[in-house]
Amino acid sequence: MTFAQALQLIRRDGFIRNVFTLIGGTAVAQMIPVAVSPILTRFYSPGDYGLLALFTSISSVVGVLATLRYDTAIMLPADDNDAAGVLSLSVIATLAITLLTLIIAIAANSYLAGRLNKPEITPWLYFVPLAVLFTGASQAFSGWSNRKKQYKRLALNKVLGGGSTTATNLTMGAMNLSVNGLITGSLTGQGISAGYLGWQIWSDERGGRYHINMRRLKRQLVRYIRFPLYSLPADFVNAAAQQSPILLISNSFGAVAAGQFFLVQRVLGMPITLIASSILSVFRERASRDYMTYGNCTDIFIKTLRGLFLCSITPFLLFFFTAPLLFSLVFGPAWREAGNYAQILSVLFFVRFIASPLTYVMYIVEKQNYDLAGQILLFISTLLSVMAGAHYGNIRVALLSFSASYSLIYLLYLLISYRLAKGTTTGI
Repeated sequence: MTFAQALQLIRRDGFIRNVFTLIGGTAVAQMIPVAVSPILTRFYSPGDYGLLALFTSISSVVGVLATLRYDTAIMLPADDNDAAGVLSLSVIATLAITLLTLIIAIAANSYLAGRLNKPEITPWLYFVPLAVLFTGASQAFSGWSNRKKQYKRLALNKVLGGGSTTATNLTMGAMNLSVNGLITGSLTGQGISAGYLGWQIWSDERGGRYHINMRRLKRQLVRYIRFPLYSLPADFVNAAAQQSPILLISNSFGAVAAGQFFLVQRVLGMPITLIASSILSVFRERASRDYMTYGNCTDIFIKTLRGLFLCSITPFLLFFFTAPLLFSLVFGPAWREAGNYAQILSVLFFVRFIASPLTYVMYIVEKQNYDLAGQILLFISTLLSVMAGAHYGNIRVALLSFSASYSLIYLLYLLISYRLAKGTTTGI
């Protein structure tokens, strides 16, 4: 296929065009911090990144609760009025969870810092509710923008969030403000991202075309009750599983090891954020529509699976063999150990890259109980892996166990999602 033919295909195929729109925005958003990472890793030490990792882990786990996962149901109603009701439920839930988090942060600050064995985190625990507010708002507003196929808006939003985070990190790093610059930059990016989407939606919808009342809210709350009942526990366990390595590594091997691991997560997670999450945004709209229309979404599932595999196999293989050298050259000698971590975890991130968008089928067919069971498996495997490493006093044992068990579970996820994509007549 020539370059001209490829461009023609992108213009003609709406799915591919929308994917590339989001990938473009996400690429710019990701390349900005990647381009300055060699500077940032010289401004900030692995210990600074370790404290950022701890703050991010806490905020991420609590942030999952923000919308009670009603944001993931915004795509599903056939009627926009009903979807607007689901959006309202997401915002109300976010405000309630933020207030609850603030109360806990004030009342139990010293206790929580003691349990984490990191007194340095004490002042930053007061900012966790702010991170939760920004997270919930972004999830809700992104869900609505996705429903309205505002892919250019979503792409620009990614650029604004990533750019503002990086600018703050650089400015405060140059002022030698250590971890303060990292955490402040993270909060700044989240706030600008949520604020931009919120303002755009308000500008579009303030004419009052949607009629939202308590009766409609109650109806949507009950209609999509499976999301807080099943999706919320599943996503919470998933977040706990993803963030528990940081918490456990920090306690078992120290802040420096946690910082090294955190950088690996950022670098290896970049393709998932850059490509897979962008594909997810478009895949869930197309798959949801196909499932409602035809009773299955097999065609788009296979098409997406094939594309994810073909675009990722070669880069991940190259990275596997060069990771230690790359980390040392790009981020500085202090980060060579992170390259060794990356080499061990590369297989896991390859499988996760392919599986992460496609498992949304479980939401489309409202089989969140399968997802919940899988997330529990992931969480248990994480705990056992890190505990094994702590027992032997060797973090590489923990990482090897972690990578192997996660890869197998994600492959199981793919198989189940494919069976569900076939429709209700096949079952599993």
